[in-house]
Amino acid sequence: MPTTVSPTHDVLLYFLAIFVPPLAVFFSVYHLFVCKVPKLTTQFRRTRMHGG
Repeated sequence: MPTTVSPTHDVLLYFLAIFVPPLAVFFSVYHLFVCKVPKLTTQFRRTRMHGG
């Protein structure tokens, strides 16, 4: 078993590699719901009210 420990900057890179990709997915999904979904629901309501 190794007795040396990774330097601090390596540990920080490990944490970045673990947490940054999920954050990117979260923000892209958040952007979808904030920007696209209200527009789609508004269009859906307009077509339902006017008979399509």
